[in-house]
Amino acid sequence: MTFDLILRNGRVIDGSGGPPFRADVGVSGTKIAAVGRLDGATAAKDLDVSGRFVVPGFIDAHVHGDTVLLADPIHMPALKQGVTTYIIGQDGTAFAPASPSTMDYMRRYSAGFNANPPGVDYAWNSVAEYLAKFEGTTAINVAYLIPNGNVRMEVMGLDPRPATADEIKAMRRMVHQGMEEGAV
Repeated sequence: MTFDLILRNGRVIDGSGGPPFRADVGVSGTKIAAVGRLDGATAAKDLDVSGRFVVPGFIDAHVHGDTVLLADPIHMPALKQGVTTYIIGQDGTAFAPASPSTMDYMRRYSAGFNANPPGVDYAWNSVAEYLAKFEGTTAINVAYLIPNGNVRMEVMGLDPRPATADEIKAMRRMVHQGMEEGAV
């Protein structure tokens, strides 16, 4: 067998909840191709990781990195900790769906916890357009939660009253559309 990379003699934690086990990990391209004893296998790069753990990437389940990743696509602070996925769109305030007025409000409202970094082109409205900004450009994967604050603002602005039946239907359609466009 030939791989691009073999990590040999590591203590593998596979995410199943079981104890670590000694194994080699063979990587082809961007995929883990084999886990186990890879005696006789070769690779362009072969690393002895004895005494180290080999683990899947960690998921940061509550991070406000919604625009930070667009300004810093590699984002070494997370990668150095083993974080490979961000769940974004937290706390009902994010950046899609967003008409220009909702986008302006959310950028100002969330600047203290979402950074509002310079150099980000905020030229999107839909969930699909927003997620396309991450596709193939950031080192960290994203899963996007549709923010209830955006949905409410898109349908009824900042009016502090209960939504009407028609407004609830409109919000449901918007959430459905966002899910169809890739939100989780």
